[in-house]
Amino acid sequence: MHEMTLAVSLVELVEEQARANGLGRVDKVWLTLGALAGVQEDALAFGFEVACRGTCADGAKLCVEHVAARVRCLQCATTTDLSTRTEACPSCGAARWERMSGGGELRLTALEGG
Repeated sequence: MHEMTLAVSLVELVEEQARANGLGRVDKVWLTLGALAGVQEDALAFGFEVACRGTCADGAKLCVEHVAARVRCLQCATTTDLSTRTEACPSCGAARWERMSGGGELRLTALEGG
């Protein structure tokens, strides 16, 4: 489960940024997650909760902003936005895409604390 590894890395980054910004504790962590990032949000949230224990982010809420991917269907060339990896083309029903932009994000975007 690579989400646990991601969660541990995220908490390390949160601690680093909290120190750099003079925060003794972190209450909320904002994360941008792209539709094609290959991350299961529920598994990441569980890993985040576990990885936060005993850190300045212990008990922090993980707030996730979802980002769609702009893609082109390889079957019929329709351009659309995907919110999940498994969506089919609205025009032809195919599920083979070429990513044009977005959707691969996994980024710490903000912290809230005191």
